[in-house]
Amino acid sequence: YLNLGCFDSIQVPINLFDQRLIRNGMLEKLSEKGIEVFARSIYLQGLLLMAPEHLPDKLKQAKKPLKRLLQYSGETGISIKELSFLFVRDLPGVSKIIIGCETIDQLKENLTMMELPPLKKEVIKEIHQLFIDIPSKIIDPRMWK
Repeated sequence: YLNLGCFDSIQVPINLFDQRLIRNGMLEKLSEKGIEVFARSIYLQGLLLMAPEHLPDKLKQAKKPLKRLLQYSGETGISIKELSFLFVRDLPGVSKIIIGCETIDQLKENLTMMELPPLKKEVIKEIHQLFIDIPSKIIDPRMWK
C-alpha cells in the first residue's frame, strides 16, 4: 500500500514497452488524487529508437519486441518516434513529458510532435495488446548489464 497524500507531483518512467503503471491502475490512482505526473523515459533510454539488428549484446532480448514495433510502425504509417511520443503524451493522468534534447533540431522535432493530433483509439488499443508481455529485463535499464 502506497500513501500518496504527501506528493504534489511525481516523475515516472512510462513508454510503449513499459506500461506497468497503466496496467496496475497506479497512473489512474495518481490522477484521481490530483498528483501531477511527469512522464520520463518515453523512448526507454533510446531503446525504442534502435534498429533491432544493431542492438548491443546486452539488449539482444529486445530484438523481438522491437521488430514487432517496427512492423506496427510500418502498418500504421506512423514513425516509432511519433508512436512513442503520442502514446505517452495522451495518456490520461500524464501531466507533462520530460525529454532530453541534445540539439536544436531535436527540440524543434519535439515541439512539432507536440502539435500532432492524438493517436486513434484503435491504435492505442493495439499498442496495449502488442506490448503486453514485455519482460522486466527489457523495460528496466538497471537490468541491462
